[in-house]
Amino acid sequence: MIGLSSCGDDLIDDNATAPSIDFTTNPGVGFITGNTSANAGVNLKVKITGTKGTDLLRVLTLTSQKSGESEINVPITNLVKDGQAASSNPILIPSSDQSGFTYTFEWPNSLEMGDVTYTFYLEDVNGRKDDVSFRVTTLGRGLSLITAKLLTNSASPAGRGGIDLYTGKE
Repeated sequence: MIGLSSCGDDLIDDNATAPSIDFTTNPGVGFITGNTSANAGVNLKVKITGTKGTDLLRVLTLTSQKSGESEINVPITNLVKDGQAASSNPILIPSSDQSGFTYTFEWPNSLEMGDVTYTFYLEDVNGRKDDVSFRVTTLGRGLSLITAKLLTNSASPAGRGGIDLYTGKE
């Protein structure tokens, strides 16, 4: 036999509001504020504003999703937040920003042609969420710098020596 006892009903706040996140109004030159096209490998810059609803803010996550693939967190390897290398993703929001914040993010665009959807998810301490997304269409192919290559067999017949400028192979 199992018994369960409770002191009363759990309180549910029907008037609770979720946090909100959006692009910062008039962020300045070079910032993305919606769907856009960009060259391969260029830095993408976004300025976002988060505001608490009923409860304090807790965590911010940046994800990416290539067409036809699963959504993943953007790696912190090249992610810059407010001019400093990001230390994590998801980002725990410090107590000084738990009522609201404006953050600037920067990271390199994909080197492959196609569409990538980026989403910022904002969550409060009670799990309520909001998000803002944008799609980047990558144009062209990224440029690579080829160094320390030796042009070999340059005097031989065509197709018998040189450097493949597409792959960098000798």
